[in-house]
Amino acid sequence: MVGNVLDINRLGAKGMFVGMIGAFLASWLYSWTTKKNWTIKMPDTVPPAVSKSFSALIPACLTLSVFLLIRIVFQFTPWGNIHDFFYEIVKGVQG
Repeated sequence: MVGNVLDINRLGAKGMFVGMIGAFLASWLYSWTTKKNWTIKMPDTVPPAVSKSFSALIPACLTLSVFLLIRIVFQFTPWGNIHDFFYEIVKGVQG
């Protein structure tokens, strides 16, 4: 029997705020890069389905890179990760 495979501590309050803020940030960043037209342009001879899949490549990679940088920065803080950081803030606000 294998145990402790998934850390379920992040399914409660520690992960809820990070999930909500992360969702808003990811959707805003993706739409911002798309509105700036930072996409890969394909020639007209390329089928539309292939062209559409490549147009999402740069915004998705940029969004993932931002979240990777946030994770790396938080590894060097006293909290160690963003979940514990937000949990300490919420716990401090409560009293």
